[in-house]
Amino acid sequence: MSAVCPNGHENPEGAAFCNTCGSPLEVKEVADTPQPGLVEGESAASPQAPTNSGAVVTQFQGQGLGEVPLGDNIQSVEEPSAYANPTLTKRARPKWLIPVVVVAGVVVAAVVVVLVIVLPNHQTPLERAGASCSGTAPLERELATPGATTDPTGDAALQAAFGDYLDGVVSVEDNGQTLVVQTKSQDDDPLGVGVLAIDCVADELQMPDSVKELVLQTRSIDGRLSGEWKGFSASWGYHPDNGLNMIITMQ
Repeated sequence: MSAVCPNGHENPEGAAFCNTCGSPLEVKEVADTPQPGLVEGESAASPQAPTNSGAVVTQFQGQGLGEVPLGDNIQSVEEPSAYANPTLTKRARPKWLIPVVVVAGVVVAAVVVVLVIVLPNHQTPLERAGASCSGTAPLERELATPGATTDPTGDAALQAAFGDYLDGVVSVEDNGQTLVVQTKSQDDDPLGVGVLAIDCVADELQMPDSVKELVLQTRSIDGRLSGEWKGFSASWGYHPDNGLNMIITMQ
């Protein structure tokens, strides 16, 4: 308690007159004025810690800015830590990704093998027949049959003697879709060596004997004839001045 004079001067307790103005004193209680912003029982040195520290307040959908109600409508969301483990937030790799990549690699490798190895080496039946029956191959085939001579010197002599009769007799055209047999004329091949090429082609293409005999018996007056068998069709004609011309195509 302190004594206050009528002029508002405070004086020590028990004083009868104001030490400042000399006025008689009246006893008056002066309450301590709390500092603004403090709650009773709190001191300025220890402010109350805020609640939901490190949290942000989100408002419900549909409420405008400044209209966030207090109480149950306020939801606190924890802020992500700056030191979170990056492996925990990394998106997981799908389990099916690795098998798909492996299968795709196998398919690509298979396509490359087909394009680089298989297709270049793939031959049509007519191409295989042409490779087996062109040049002196029919003569070599005949010499290799059982009972034929196997004297290397004699074989070489026969090839040298009759090779010209077979040169260019068999050819393949139209990207392997057509095989042509063109024997020499009777004057250029008086021994009929070109027949060996016809026999070779007939064997390679599994030509029926009926068709083969019809080809070999064709006369100039017969005109152009034709025949078919499994997978192939052929047309041919013969004249002594031109030889036998036969065209075989794939069906």
